[in-house]
Amino acid sequence: MFIKEDIYEYPLLFSWRYTKNTDEGIYQKLNICVSNFQGHGQWIMYKGSGKNSESKRNYTIEPEFFRKIYKQHGYKKLPEILESDYKEDLQKALEDVVPLAKYIEKEFGVQDVEPIPITYPWDEI
Repeated sequence: MFIKEDIYEYPLLFSWRYTKNTDEGIYQKLNICVSNFQGHGQWIMYKGSGKNSESKRNYTIEPEFFRKIYKQHGYKKLPEILESDYKEDLQKALEDVVPLAKYIEKEFGVQDVEPIPITYPWDEI
């Protein structure tokens, strides 16, 4: 999600897509879960637009203020702006990571479950 040694170099976000067709309901449920999370700040989930280096296939979960900065200044300036103007907000967002993950696990009923290893379509050939 981020580079621990330099939290500004690659800001905090989680981006993914499922390799197999997935029911849209899972994305909707996850989006509601992320929106309902009560952390230090507001978190959002969205699907990339295909513009400005965003994949149209990937979903992203990130602090809402990242998206606002991106829309105004672009991702290239995000690290610089975070370090100069949002140090406290970024620190609070970092504190939200584990509670957000645990909240999602609880809402999806997968607490204390081992993760399923990543598989790729070419692995099945």
